[in-house]
Parts: sequence; structure tokens; C-alpha cells
Amino acid sequence: DQLGQCSPGRYAFVTSEAYDGNIGGLEGAHQKCQSLADKAGLSGTYKAWLSAGGEGPAQTFDKFAGPYVVRAGGELPYAFIIAANWADLVDVNKTLSNAIHIQEDGKNTPHSNTWTATQADGTADDSDCAGWTDNGPDEEAMTGLIPTGENLWTYSLGFSKCFVKHPLYCFEQ
Repeated sequence: DQLGQCSPGRYAFVTSEAYDGNIGGLEGAHQKCQSLADKAGLSGTYKAWLSAGGEGPAQTFDKFAGPYVVRAGGELPYAFIIAANWADLVDVNKTLSNAIHIQEDGKNTPHSNTWTATQADGTADDSDCAGWTDNGPDEEAMTGLIPTGENLWTYSLGFSKCFVKHPLYCFEQ
């Protein structure tokens, strides 16, 4: 599904930068999303799709009643729908309409995994690089698979060591 120019959707993107697991906690991750969105000229407030300390996007995000979208071919304001609304985004029995594979700059990401520590329903997984403050060799966190629209987009059952660099998903609030 593609929306036209008057899209009331909220943008989602994968960051063009990759980070190790010590990203300054949730607040540091949110700041990274906002900074990249601002630099790309995206208006609005952005937060990282990330969980820590037992709280995930299901507890901390604005639950938008309209569509969540990614840029279509890098062209703004055209967009492809990824989910019809919040309930659709976190429905464990559905897949996303389109994968979240476009960066804030409109380019396809070269990465295949992203940090999430978030289950398909938006709740926290308990593996989060010590609240996103530790990139030591013994720490690990849950990742999502970027090129898929299936629930694996956020909860791939794959863990990564926290010293490895991955991008973040960012969602407009």
C-alpha cells in the first residue's frame, strides 16, 4: 500500500549510523533518533524502538491511531505503510505491510540486524546490554531482522554481543 502526498502517517526509519550497546540508555537512544531525524529534515518527535529495565515501546510510546510509514524510494512525503495503526504494529499474529529498511536519509540500509530488546507485542525482553549502558564482552541483547516484515523485525530470537554495532529503529511520536 502506498499513501499519497497528504499522508497523515507517522514515519519510522532505521538509523544510518550503527552503535554498540553502550548508547547512553534509552534517553541516549532517543536523542540519537531525534538528532538524525532533525538532520534529515523530518519534523516531529522521534523515539528509538528499544526496551530497557522491563519497559518497552508498549509502555513508553504514543499509540498512534493512524498509519506508520516508511519513505517510498527516499521521496518525501510519499510513503509506504508498514502498519495501519499501533494495534496493527504490535499484533503478534500479523506481519508488517512493508519492512522498515529505509534510513532517515531515504537510503536503503546496508544492515541486516538492529538493536531492539523488544518482543513482537512491544514489551521488553530482558536482554538489553545492561540498560544500553554496557558494551562489555559478556553482555548481549536481542536484535531484530531489518529486511523482514514478519515478527522477526523486532524479535529475531537472535542475540548479539553488545560490543557489535547495529542501527536502531526510530518512530515518530
